[in-house]
Amino acid sequence: MQITGHAATGGAVVYSRTLQYSGDKLTGETITSNSGKSSHIKYKYDKQDRIIEADCEDDHALDGRSRQVEFVVDAAKGGKR
Repeated sequence: MQITGHAATGGAVVYSRTLQYSGDKLTGETITSNSGKSSHIKYKYDKQDRIIEADCEDDHALDGRSRQVEFVVDAAKGGKR
């Protein structure tokens, strides 16, 4: 699946995202900025197929920084993320 972001004025392409799936699980994304530079996000799952982590290398479409996000279980929601 591919998603394309456009500028609010003028409609120029700002970035595009290509999403990769394994079955119904999102496993990764490739983000390409309007300058042509790409970055990648990898998604990790636990043994119960719950998403636990997203690792993004330098994101040129946003601010050039890398990110690592950890998803936690919310006990108040019955253990859902």
